[in-house]
Amino acid sequence: MENKLIYKLIKFSTQLYFGWVLFIALLTLLPGQAIPDFNWNFLSIDKFIHFTMFSIMSFLGSVKFSSSTKPKSIIISSIISILIASTYGFILEYFQTFIPQRAFDYADLTANVGGAVFGIAVFLYFQNRFKG
Repeated sequence: MENKLIYKLIKFSTQLYFGWVLFIALLTLLPGQAIPDFNWNFLSIDKFIHFTMFSIMSFLGSVKFSSSTKPKSIIISSIISILIASTYGFILEYFQTFIPQRAFDYADLTANVGGAVFGIAVFLYFQNRFKG
């Protein structure tokens, strides 16, 4: 059962990855007035959302970019995924400076990068667990 899920994930990895990248852009580039007014400081939900979005992005990126189960390929795909997710997070933070009621936030960028690294850790865990 688990292997069927993994094969489906691999089969649709390109669509999932680019769909998720678009989803992140839509959420992070909304004008400030379009975002519900929650108490964002409570447990830092905003940073948790950034962390989670970029964890999923880097995990899906590693699945997409990993062409084999060879250790070198896995390391390269992991590095590529972290670099892409981190750069994408920086670019989106920069674009927020042009959107009303939004601003560049280093804490968001830190959550993005931390999430990207965590997503790779999850990918590597599953990669080792389902080898063979």
